[in-house]
Amino acid sequence: MALKSYKASWRHHKKHGSHPKDKLPYLGLAVDVRSLLGLMLLFLAACGSDEDNPTPSDTLLGDGSLPKVVVTVELPATPTLTDQQATVVTTISPTIPPRAGTPTATLTPYVGVFIGQPTSVDPEGNVVVPPTIPPLVVIQPGGNPSGGGVIAPAATPNPGGAACSIPVADTFQSAYNTNPTLQSLGCPREAGYSLSLVFQPFEQGRMFWRDTQQIFVLSNSGSFWRVPDNWNESIPADDPTLIPPPNLMQPVRGFGYVWRTNETIRNSLGWAVVSEFPISSYWQEFEGGSVFLGDSGLIFAIPNSDTGQYIGGLSP
Repeated sequence: MALKSYKASWRHHKKHGSHPKDKLPYLGLAVDVRSLLGLMLLFLAACGSDEDNPTPSDTLLGDGSLPKVVVTVELPATPTLTDQQATVVTTISPTIPPRAGTPTATLTPYVGVFIGQPTSVDPEGNVVVPPTIPPLVVIQPGGNPSGGGVIAPAATPNPGGAACSIPVADTFQSAYNTNPTLQSLGCPREAGYSLSLVFQPFEQGRMFWRDTQQIFVLSNSGSFWRVPDNWNESIPADDPTLIPPPNLMQPVRGFGYVWRTNETIRNSLGWAVVSEFPISSYWQEFEGGSVFLGDSGLIFAIPNSDTGQYIGGLSP
């Protein structure tokens, strides 16, 4: 369009005799101004098309293009197995005071021999002591000592060595006070006295003879026999047909006669070890039997019956 104006102006000046050179400075300015205006128009046209098609930089920002703010979120620590367990509520029961103990029975002290432990206490707290004194067991006359027996009437027991009208001899006092079985003989019937006995040991027992013409046979099994001494000079002292083993012998006279004629006694005692001989002794009669000193100073107690069980030998 500027070019068309320029050409029109040129034709005008040529027709009217004016040369465009006269107008050249102005023409150049006009050309420059026109060119500048054309360029501006082109620029404005370009800007107009740009408004219709905005560049990405001119578009609105979406949520993804907005500035991001970093927020730190603190998560709780992963609970352990112990933390995940349910809380157990413990109910504390009140403390129950201990019950008072069972009252202890008070024993009444006494002077005597202790014969056993109490085994029970009654509701009133009294100690109940069971009887500990066995009765004497005897075998019927003519019976086998090992074949059983019957209960003989027992003497009145004297537990603890209570005072008797006749005192126990000093020789037997210690054994009597410490042995309940010996106390079962009761109290002495008479004072003690000294005497001589004839004694003979056997393989399995012993024999004693005293001046009452009695022979007392005591086997090691505990059996006892009281036998009268019926031997006399008209009776053979021994039996030649009975031959003892080496280092043993056949008893003779009174001991031999009892031994040969009573098979039970013979089998219980065996053969004699040495010949009979006298010993010093001490004797005392009790309600339930007799107590005496035997061989080696040992104490023996025999019942009043002809057969039974003896006590001993006890140390003095």
